[in-house]
Amino acid sequence: MEHFTVTFLPDQRRVAVPRGTTLIEAADRAGILLYSACGRVGTCGQCRVVVGGEGDVLACQYRVERDLEVTVPDGSRYYTQQILRQTHGEGTAAEPSLIKVFVPGGEAGPEMSVEQVARILGRPVRPCPPSHESSVVDMGALSSGSGITAVCRESLSADPTEPLWLIGIEPGDTRAELYGLAVDLGTTTIVGRLHDLQSGHVLATVAEANPQIRYGDDVVSRIHHAGDPAGGEMLQSVVTRCLNDLLSRACSEAGVSPECVYEVVVAGNTTMGHLLVGLPVASLGQAPYHAHTLEMQDRAAASLGIKAAPGARLVVLPNIAGFVGADTTAVALARRLGELAPGDLNKVLFAPGGAEAVGMAIKLARHALRCQGAGGS
Repeated sequence: MEHFTVTFLPDQRRVAVPRGTTLIEAADRAGILLYSACGRVGTCGQCRVVVGGEGDVLACQYRVERDLEVTVPDGSRYYTQQILRQTHGEGTAAEPSLIKVFVPGGEAGPEMSVEQVARILGRPVRPCPPSHESSVVDMGALSSGSGITAVCRESLSADPTEPLWLIGIEPGDTRAELYGLAVDLGTTTIVGRLHDLQSGHVLATVAEANPQIRYGDDVVSRIHHAGDPAGGEMLQSVVTRCLNDLLSRACSEAGVSPECVYEVVVAGNTTMGHLLVGLPVASLGQAPYHAHTLEMQDRAAASLGIKAAPGARLVVLPNIAGFVGADTTAVALARRLGELAPGDLNKVLFAPGGAEAVGMAIKLARHALRCQGAGGS
């Protein structure tokens, strides 16, 4: 297939793309994030760029048929917002669902069995069933003269009489290395906090703009984009890569290995959680807006491409409903605001909250200023 070079200015970034690629896809490859509140269907006009020799075009609609120089105006760029990351407090006492037990070199060996691990722990131990989670055993670790660490997980009931699940065997003494990542998966921003699961202390906090923003500012646009199976896979892929980046950055900041992160717990709205684990979202965009499921999602992190400990779990917390909001009150308030506002500023717009609500407020304020003839910012 024929390829062409697209040069983005003033960044001086060049990327080779196949014929027919849209400019916004080329910008993605070049690491330039453009606004596209409409989900790249050409209706919002926010991804406008200047093509040399042709003038203004919509990046989501223009397809590359030759070598191009493209100027990206500031107004079309999505700049990563400043995200509040500082937290207070020293953490709380933790009761992790994981148990690590060190087995000295003299007791460990190639013939070591689950029964021997159970005897050392003084509790029944079972290998994890393949349908739930695979036990990760480093066979080289069993021959190590420095001993091994058995990693076991409590049952969901946390009943001390219930068997433990053996999820891994690691070389050496790794008892002090037991970490988890808590994630706030927002529509606009994603924040991760690395916790020491034994002390409860927060070791690092990292944040990033949700990369799904390139496919639409809001959940409705992303639901529409996920209507195409390839679109749903793309939304899942970009957010998974973002989680891996946050995990890597948090571990680097704290000086720990991602392979010692055994729990990734995610909280977010229903759409964000469904997209992360690959559940259908079409019903969330149609009345009566029912979710595919409201149940907690518990998956092997590796099955979603999360680069944590081999036996790590990823848990998405349960939701209450597809969409929950004080719609009637909001409309009544919006009607009164419309009566007070100048010009045609009298429409009811939906913004779920957080950074989206702030962004919507800024847009409304700018529009009001233009109506009053003030202009500017």
